[in-house]
Amino acid sequence: MTLLAFWPGYFSRLGTAKIAWHIHAVTATAWMLLLAAQSWSIDRGERARHRSLGLAIFILVPMFMVGALICPLLSGPKLMIFWTTKEI
Repeated sequence: MTLLAFWPGYFSRLGTAKIAWHIHAVTATAWMLLLAAQSWSIDRGERARHRSLGLAIFILVPMFMVGALICPLLSGPKLMIFWTTKEI
């Protein structure tokens, strides 16, 4: 689903995407994998691993949010419409 959703705006333009978009993509992917791994670990009864992965979220989520804030700012007026109240 992620590949389909982000194909037009990101995956089809990997060579021309700015580094901020790549950082955001990597942290978003890592966040999804971390959530899956945390669910998997608690299902298998591995509470220590589950807790460790939970602590990693405190590092990963702020990195993801910084990327989420920087990407539209670096993309210029086309994406800035989401950050303003007036139309461009």
